[in-house]
Amino acid sequence: VSLPFVLAKEYSDFQKNEVSVEKLPSIKLYKDAYEAEKIKKQLSYKLGVVVTTEVKSYKGLLSLPLKIVKEVVDFKLKVKAK
Repeated sequence: VSLPFVLAKEYSDFQKNEVSVEKLPSIKLYKDAYEAEKIKKQLSYKLGVVVTTEVKSYKGLLSLPLKIVKEVVDFKLKVKAK
């Protein structure tokens, strides 16, 4: 029952403490930049990107299933090509 309130509080705390992207160092300066690039090539990461970008609008929600299927098919084709 209290979950919506806890989530709202967590979100407001996040908004207060959000760090600007401009203040962060370049991604190339991090020790694990190579690992980050490997993770960006995984299917779960790519699906997460699709979901987070498409959820922002009603049109995106309607096209979400199609875009998920497209991303999975593209991923499988790239894996087969290797």
